[in-house]
Amino acid sequence: MKRFATLALAIAAAASAARADVIVLKNGERRSGLVREDPGLKGYIIFTDAGGEVTIARDRILEIREEPEHKGLEAIGNQLFEKKHFKEALEYYRRAAEDDPGNEAYGRLIEAAQGELDRMNNLENQARVAKIAEMFRAARDAMEKGQFDQANRLLTQAETLQPEGGQAEELRQIRVIMLLGWGKERLDKVDRAGATDKFEAVLRLEPGNEQANDRLIELWMDNPGKSEQLRAALEAKYEANPKDWATLKMLADIAHRDKQTEKAAQLYQKLYEAPDEWGSKQDKTQVAARLQTLLEAMRNEAAAKPQTLERAIELQKTLMRLFPATDGRLLEVYDYKLRLNRIDPKDEAGLLQLAGWAREKDMRRDAIQLYKKVLGLNPKNNDALRAMEGYAREDLAEGKAMYAKAEYEMARALFEQLIQDFPEAPSACGEAREWSDMALAEMQKQERDRRETAARLVQMADQHLDRAYAFMDQFTQSSLDRPDSRYVVNPRRDAERYFRLAVQTYAQVIQLAPSLPQVLSGEVRRKMAEAQAMLNRLENPIDFGFPPIIR
Repeated sequence: MKRFATLALAIAAAASAARADVIVLKNGERRSGLVREDPGLKGYIIFTDAGGEVTIARDRILEIREEPEHKGLEAIGNQLFEKKHFKEALEYYRRAAEDDPGNEAYGRLIEAAQGELDRMNNLENQARVAKIAEMFRAARDAMEKGQFDQANRLLTQAETLQPEGGQAEELRQIRVIMLLGWGKERLDKVDRAGATDKFEAVLRLEPGNEQANDRLIELWMDNPGKSEQLRAALEAKYEANPKDWATLKMLADIAHRDKQTEKAAQLYQKLYEAPDEWGSKQDKTQVAARLQTLLEAMRNEAAAKPQTLERAIELQKTLMRLFPATDGRLLEVYDYKLRLNRIDPKDEAGLLQLAGWAREKDMRRDAIQLYKKVLGLNPKNNDALRAMEGYAREDLAEGKAMYAKAEYEMARALFEQLIQDFPEAPSACGEAREWSDMALAEMQKQERDRRETAARLVQMADQHLDRAYAFMDQFTQSSLDRPDSRYVVNPRRDAERYFRLAVQTYAQVIQLAPSLPQVLSGEVRRKMAEAQAMLNRLENPIDFGFPPIIR
């Protein structure tokens, strides 16, 4: 075939300078074709016929009979036809017809060459189709035997034969079946990489193949490097069935794992609001918890930036709708921040109006800050001064209530804090100073009383300790004088009782008056430890030969 392509190129290149001739050689050989002369080859001609292009010396030629070009083209076509090169013959007949359009003989020659070419092509095609079918059968046999390498080779060979129409589709289907089987075989042999390659090849041939998609999802699930491929596979599966809640949860879990907060929240919300029953109670609890956490994180992030406060409000509303127990007061906080951001820091009237709004919403701390800003701009603003006086009076009333309950330390702390927080309310601060001094006096009186009581308790505890030792001495001496005696009244038991009373009384002293000199010096703690040690000895005796205790 290559030879005739070269011949055609040679003839086409020389067409303008060639003529059709019949040459008769001196040996009697007669040849029809195209003669071309080359100025660089003096004494030679270049002759082209069905056998190709040759250079012939002029001294070998007896005669050159010139003819029209179409005659030479026809002669070459006839030579090719005889050699059954019908396609090339057809080309020369067509060129001859172009050179001599009125010659009907060329039409018949073209028709004859085309007919032979069609017949030959048909025979070749039938053989090719039969060979492809045989390869398909052999590939199926190999697949049934688990010989996937062999099946793949046969299908690759069949593909080189360029199957058409139904056979092309059949090749695709067989290859899909072969790759699915091959992938499962690789999985059985724990070759995850090999299985992945096969199932990915299936999807390239048949993007919607559910078996390959499901297998790849399993293979990619624990592989962070395949997140994008896994997501694409799951999305394709979910698009095919929008009620596949299990697949939607996997998509949400992957987004959550990859810290794609907004996407994860959107997907979890779809699941949370799904009308159908899906998943276990544990799954639903997990989805609810994650959705709430994600929405709260997004809300907090949006609330931290003035330009995204409106987004924070939207997210808070979503949280309140989905989770009714959500604290709704944050809406007012975000609304306050939004209003504050829109006010010029030097706009006295705007700040005063917002302070009033915050006061109505019981946003005490924010309202106080705003009133302070107003007074910073205008110290004589009567509305702000009255408001600050009112807040100071509220704190004053709380302090007085503590005072009435004899909670003097707490009351004094409240009065002192009022004086510090509300210098803009001199009247309330004056009263707070008086009450603070009264509370301090009461605290000092209480401290004196506690110290006096603690001093009496120290004396009492010392007496308990002395009596305990007295009974201990009596018990020890009696045991030595009369080892077999039995007591109706047992001094050992009395010693235990007074040691215990001493321990309890010393502990009371430490709690009541930790600043008492005897406590600060460590005397009280030393005596308490001494009494406790003796008590332990009596309650958990080692046999020192003492008589048993009569209870």
